[in-house]
Amino acid sequence: HVVRVADIHAIRSISRNVTGVPHCKAVPRKSNGCPTFTDGELVNVRRFVQRNNGEILFARAVVVIEGDTEDFALPVFARHHWGKDHSLLGLSFAHTDGAGNGKHVVRILEGLGVPWVLMADSDPKGVEGVNAISQALGRPLTADEVVPLPGCAGFDEYLVDAGYRGPIETAIAEHY
Repeated sequence: HVVRVADIHAIRSISRNVTGVPHCKAVPRKSNGCPTFTDGELVNVRRFVQRNNGEILFARAVVVIEGDTEDFALPVFARHHWGKDHSLLGLSFAHTDGAGNGKHVVRILEGLGVPWVLMADSDPKGVEGVNAISQALGRPLTADEVVPLPGCAGFDEYLVDAGYRGPIETAIAEHY
């Protein structure tokens, strides 16, 4: 609740660096003398960070994802891989309702020093989303920051092409 109602600039991240020295980070109000966010961008920060993904502010690392399929599938894959819920490891998935909205989440994570990685579809919208994040950060994304899906497919098509059609159909049938 506090994350939902707080001014994003009032939120602080307190952690220790590799040598154990504590440090505090915050999302700056201004950068190079200009406001960090326009009024319109603040609306999206409230929507995609504070209202829908507030837990990312407490995570050890965040995977920024685009859509519903990733939002439903990745926690299941993570639980299968680690044998426990991803949140117990401090990992959070930030669902952004489309590739272009990741820029709002990533800018907050950068400001607070929370490590993140973007899982991006390789379709045109996914490429646009990667470019939007690069533009918002003012730099190209590194290979450590973006995991593109192979080919020109979205996550759904990738799973089917990778041989998961049967388990997907079973999961859908069991859900409905």
